[in-house]
Order: sequence, then structure tokens, then C-alpha cells
Amino acid sequence: LNSVLLLIVLIPMAYFVLGGSKNKGKIEAFTQKSKSLNINPEKVGLWQSGAIGIDKKSGKLCYSSELLDQAIHEVDLQSISQCEVKKNFQTENLHQQDISALKSVTLQLKTIQKSEINIPVYDSKAHPYPGDDLLEAMEWAKIISSYIKK
Repeated sequence: LNSVLLLIVLIPMAYFVLGGSKNKGKIEAFTQKSKSLNINPEKVGLWQSGAIGIDKKSGKLCYSSELLDQAIHEVDLQSISQCEVKKNFQTENLHQQDISALKSVTLQLKTIQKSEINIPVYDSKAHPYPGDDLLEAMEWAKIISSYIKK
């Protein structure tokens, strides 16, 4: 019984420790690619298919998404007028009950010039489970919104 309890505790801990080092590598790779564009992100966020960072000193936002093209894109924060999280759900009938499933999450930036920049965060075709992608998008919408309202 003690061995089983010990395994129940150790296996999740090992998973989080190993997952953390993988995230650290992704953050470092994203930061290095961003520096090639003269952007030094002070804060970096990750989701399953990409990363986002903000450089407050230069007033730039940068992101990459495997759902787009894996390139680093930059956006001038002064050109953003609004930031929202767009969620797309699909309703399916399962065992005679309608169930809504999250199909996609997009971080939508509206610019002063009335154009939109859509940053794909999650797509169920690429990843069957959203993980923390929606929460990460919501957190970044708050960060961006707080910066553009200054």
C-alpha cells in the first residue's frame, strides 16, 4: 500500500518536472528567435502550438504559431486598439445529449487602422485536448489590454 501511494505521488511530480524543462527549452528558443528581430521579450507565454512575448521597452509584441507558419511575427503595441479572445464551439449529440466541445481559440488584435490580427492559439484538429491554451489566451488578452490602455 505504501509503495502504491508513493508511486501516486512521484509519477505526477516527475511529469511536471520533466514538462517544466521542456517548456524552458521552448521559451529559450522563442526568445532567441525574437532577439533576431531586435525584440527582447520580458514576459513569454506558451501554448501547445506556439508562444507569445512582450517587450515593453521597445513597445513590441511577438508571437509564433505552428498553426500559422512557425515564423516570428511582430506587432507594434501602439497600433493595437483592442484585444479579445475568440472561442469557437461545436455542439455534438452524444448519448442523446448535446455536448459543446471547444474547437478553436484565437487571440484577436484589432488595430487602429481597423484591421485584425488573428493569432491562432488552439485548434482541435492539431491537438485533441485544449490543455491550458484557453486560460493562456485569456491571460495574454489581459496583459495586452492593460498595456494598450496606458
